[in-house]
Amino acid sequence: MSKIWIISDYHFNHKRIIQYCDRPFSNVNHMNNEMIKRWKNTVSNKDKIFVLGDIGFGTTDEMIRLMKGLTGYKILVRGNHDKSFNDGALMKMGFSEIYKYPIILEEKYILSHYPLEAVVGSNMVNIHGHIHDKITEHSEQYNVCVEHHNYTPINFKKIKELYNETNIRTTNKS
Repeated sequence: MSKIWIISDYHFNHKRIIQYCDRPFSNVNHMNNEMIKRWKNTVSNKDKIFVLGDIGFGTTDEMIRLMKGLTGYKILVRGNHDKSFNDGALMKMGFSEIYKYPIILEEKYILSHYPLEAVVGSNMVNIHGHIHDKITEHSEQYNVCVEHHNYTPINFKKIKELYNETNIRTTNKS
């Protein structure tokens, strides 16, 4: 049985993100290699993975080489740093589906790059990225940036379990 994984804001090849977000890597190669290893150790080829934006920096060819062999059926919800890549380039990187706008899973979970204030007070949950190491302000929002999840995709089932009984969570970290 396949699983669904969600993650955001890898920022592959982004040297300054190590300092900006106090990432525990010595350099960009160390960061890229470790995040790729954690992806491959988590996501199988039969799984589906949603990347909620900001996949990486560099040329299309650099990103294709970097992402070659990443496992799973890859779906991208574009982030603010994905604008330099057109859909064709993103497909060459291995994405099978690419979305410019948020998407909804199971009529309750809105997957987006940016946190959405519109879900506050609703019966929906916004799974998002963009804010990196910052804490999500509202219980209806769940931050899946790599900094909150040990640079490893998080199982969608685990997120749903957090919201199974109620929309109230006490923490944003897994």
